[in-house]
Amino acid sequence: MSGHPRCQSLSVSFNSSSKIQFVAMLAALLCLFALYPTSLHAQAASSTSISGVVSDSSGAIVAGAAVKLTEKTTNASRTTNTNDTGRYFFANVPSGEYEVTASKTGFRITKTLVTATVGLPLTVDLKLETRFRLGNRRGHGDRHGTANAHATVGNTRHG
Repeated sequence: MSGHPRCQSLSVSFNSSSKIQFVAMLAALLCLFALYPTSLHAQAASSTSISGVVSDSSGAIVAGAAVKLTEKTTNASRTTNTNDTGRYFFANVPSGEYEVTASKTGFRITKTLVTATVGLPLTVDLKLETRFRLGNRRGHGDRHGTANAHATVGNTRHG
């Protein structure tokens, strides 16, 4: 065996004080690792998100639309506006039934009901229809009603 060092066995001996310290340290580490995943899981699985794109009936994006998220049992709500690409996002949404409403001057209000589930991001794309329709003799559109909405459960792809 030229040029290669020989492996020698390593012998470690513990006195009784070292053994007690080693066992105590091992027990403490086991307790720490046993409790850590529970707290991590509780933090990660307490909410979800709701996001989407607001567009008009032709498919063009609607920037600056107000999007309101209302929890149905408590009537608590949050509002945001779509960005310049028509996207909106609500983070930290607890599980429950929600109404998602989109509005902008010149368009009918769009509403849809969705169910949020912890850990499953929800995509809700909304379509706004113009308030005034051609062929309406008085020039007044329908002020109420629900336009088209599309909801998808799962991962949201941004592109």
